[in-house]
Amino acid sequence: NITITSEGGSATMQLQQGLAKVFVSWLYASNTFADSFNVSSGTDDATGQYTYTFTNAMDNANYPGHITLDNNLNQHWLNPRTTISVRGRMYTGSAYSDQNNFVSINGDLA
Repeated sequence: NITITSEGGSATMQLQQGLAKVFVSWLYASNTFADSFNVSSGTDDATGQYTYTFTNAMDNANYPGHITLDNNLNQHWLNPRTTISVRGRMYTGSAYSDQNNFVSINGDLA
């Protein structure tokens, strides 16, 4: 439990609140992780849909998360979210798109 003081000295925050609790760099072509943290497995569910299972559960399913793709013109979102996994979905026009994807999750661990 470490408190960090801002550069100007007027604000503080808890260090653990500002750290990513989960991250994934998923390589579509080989269905493997290039890198990950707090992720026990990744599953290619369907075209453009991947589920990542966490090693350590989140406190609740309302955590913030972000997903980006190699082609940032796609629409993408994390849904559904549970305390132990998240599904990333990638969408281009009327069909899902398979691409490398990068996920970061913040929030509180259980």
